[in-house]
Amino acid sequence: MNHGVATPEAPRLRGLLVRAMAALVLAAVVILPLVFVPNLDDGYALPKVLVLRAFGLVGSIVFLGYVVVWGPLTAKADRRIDLPLACFAGLLLAASLASVDRVQSFAGEAYQYQGLVTVLLYIGSFYVARLSLGNSSGFRAILTATVCVGVVVSLYGIAQAVGFDPFWSGPPDNRVISSVGQPNDLAAYLDLVVIATLGLRPKASDRVRPALDAALVVTLVALALTFSRGGYLGLVAAVCVLAIPRLRVPRRRWVAIGLTGVAVVLATTLALPTVRAFAERVADRAIATGDLREGSIRFHLDQWRVGIQVAVDHPLLGTGPETFPLVFRPYLDQVLPPDRAQLLGRFRLESPHNELIGVAAEMGLPALIAYMAFLVSCAAICVRRARTSDGETGWMALVVLSVLVTHVVTTFFMTPEVSTSEIFWIVMGAGLAATAPETRLRHG
Repeated sequence: MNHGVATPEAPRLRGLLVRAMAALVLAAVVILPLVFVPNLDDGYALPKVLVLRAFGLVGSIVFLGYVVVWGPLTAKADRRIDLPLACFAGLLLAASLASVDRVQSFAGEAYQYQGLVTVLLYIGSFYVARLSLGNSSGFRAILTATVCVGVVVSLYGIAQAVGFDPFWSGPPDNRVISSVGQPNDLAAYLDLVVIATLGLRPKASDRVRPALDAALVVTLVALALTFSRGGYLGLVAAVCVLAIPRLRVPRRRWVAIGLTGVAVVLATTLALPTVRAFAERVADRAIATGDLREGSIRFHLDQWRVGIQVAVDHPLLGTGPETFPLVFRPYLDQVLPPDRAQLLGRFRLESPHNELIGVAAEMGLPALIAYMAFLVSCAAICVRRARTSDGETGWMALVVLSVLVTHVVTTFFMTPEVSTSEIFWIVMGAGLAATAPETRLRHG
């Protein structure tokens, strides 16, 4: 039960506060992927996290105002989600208090900033999105904002690839970073843009669908230019989830569509030498994913081994959020062969480059169990709603499931990034509320 001030103006004021929270959530979706400061050494992660914290401060004030005017908080609650998430938040706080460096755990590692404050803001965004955008129109607004911004980010990435960049000078890099700042982070974000584009298409009008198709092509080109194997795997995971309803299409039609697509790709690739070289490089990166001896993959595996050993040695509360770069060095000689230990010792490893291992090492095994219980509960709810609901609701549940699966796949190979993680939590909060049975009754 909420305790607040009940006045004749309360319903109107509550509505204004809900709209203000919705505006803040959508502003985060729009601004975070775009903001960066070219002349700053930490010009990508730091501006994004500062914007996120500013939104968090304003959002907290608006939310408290909503509570004061007796706004309902439990209408869209779900114990299957809220209990493990509450446990995770509590263990996060406990791990931060018991950290080997509380300041580091509070603020986060430079260029990453995934410490206590940031993760609590993610969780807060989940609940604010659920409260303010937890219906079909609100969920579509999030997807629309993601697509519109994603096209801008993609075009900037493509411009970088061809050598046009108004913010940086010199020859283009081999892998584009756009306004996100790192190729793998950019790929994870573009995976979400692809999902949002496909999520909007079934309900789009005939005039809007060509624009969505163009946005999809631009996003896929930019995604290919990241040469991110984790991003490619995330895309495959997303398409597999979204393709579930299409499995009922006759096999002959699928064969015809597949053969036509392959013919078009082959003809274009063989006709244009530049496209052929680009396709060969993309294929080489994708094929190398299974080569455990490849340099980047070996580096990831070494980091995972170190992270697992840290988790084994600190099973209850870990070493503290974002403290992996402070504790990893003594483990190198203990876990790795001498040559690999010497190689990794040259770097400051900001994380194990795996979200789940990072949670276990820095927050403890109970926190990992709570976080995984949250993810599994969300996935199970989406699967159930996709199976039992028809039309838009079932499709929205698949979109949410696709975002969840893609997030798990991409963060399995990287440190979570601010804008992509924030969008993930927003989509989960709004999507799960929008597909809830009571929401469908009110907005159906």
